[in-house]
Amino acid sequence: MHINLEKVENCNRVFQVDSFEKEYRALFGKNPFVFSRYQNKLLFNLQQLDAEGLKVLSFCERFEDLHQDVSGYTIYSIRHKSKTMNPRVLFFCHNKKQEAFILLNCFLEKSKSDYDRAIERAKGKILKLLREGNAV
Repeated sequence: MHINLEKVENCNRVFQVDSFEKEYRALFGKNPFVFSRYQNKLLFNLQQLDAEGLKVLSFCERFEDLHQDVSGYTIYSIRHKSKTMNPRVLFFCHNKKQEAFILLNCFLEKSKSDYDRAIERAKGKILKLLREGNAV
């Protein structure tokens, strides 16, 4: 199945794979209040990423380098840990000039194995995007 990219609202350099939004909504079940709260946090962080690029890693603790290399691309994470939930968003920077950041997938971290599975899924999506030539 082909992966399409969609531009994230109010961002110039941030894109998401076409399955991302549905996957992100599913993290929060049917509670619109919880979804809205985390969605607002995510959009704020994406606007930071859009404006500052990977410099956000040096001043914003919600961003982290996962030190996972896929064909020369690094996977990064955005986290919004709270007492009740720990949603994570995995993304990568499409090129050295930081012209495009692509949100790959998301998950609720409950254990290290959750992270490991999500990283493997993210790696697969990066490789597929590169094979299809569909990265921005």
